[in-house]
Amino acid sequence: LNTPVGKSFSYSIYIKVASGTGRVRLSTISPLANYGAYAYSPLTDVGTDWQKITLNFVPVEPTTRVAIDLAGAANTYFVD
Repeated sequence: LNTPVGKSFSYSIYIKVASGTGRVRLSTISPLANYGAYAYSPLTDVGTDWQKITLNFVPVEPTTRVAIDLAGAANTYFVD
């Protein structure tokens, strides 16, 4: 994402699993700082119904990547 430094951003996804439960969070990744993460959403349990996950962050660089962290919970995930 092109992200002006110092401006507030909100990034959201809808996510669910095929069966049972999973765990997920969003994180930002900074390409210019050796791909270190600097902002995280809360680790959230996800079920079979669509659930909105949001990450609020203030960029430290003009380019930011957002990653979906599956927290080691094997499952089939659907993301919108």
